[in-house]
Amino acid sequence: MGNDYHWNYQGYYRYVLQKEGKNMVMRNPERLVPFYIELLNVHRKSFPDWRFGQLMENFRRWHQARYGVDIFHPEEDEMLNRLYKYANESSPCFRVWEVTKNE
Repeated sequence: MGNDYHWNYQGYYRYVLQKEGKNMVMRNPERLVPFYIELLNVHRKSFPDWRFGQLMENFRRWHQARYGVDIFHPEEDEMLNRLYKYANESSPCFRVWEVTKNE
């Protein structure tokens, strides 16, 4: 038995890693690379003069005010969608990110 992928109840892939004879269930780690590439694109195009901490703190405050929850809970696809909304509303440079769903 090797590594395998399964759907969980929310429809997200779960990654089952066999390690030391035990199954470890976690989110698929391969989801992170495309997420960070898009985060880099938003940072570079929409907020090129901001330091990373500025972007994250300003986004966190906007997210809290807009959705009433912290940034701990959304999955990566939802987080990117919200980051696009934030950039469309707040960027001094680039505001044409395609938002994939309305919330």
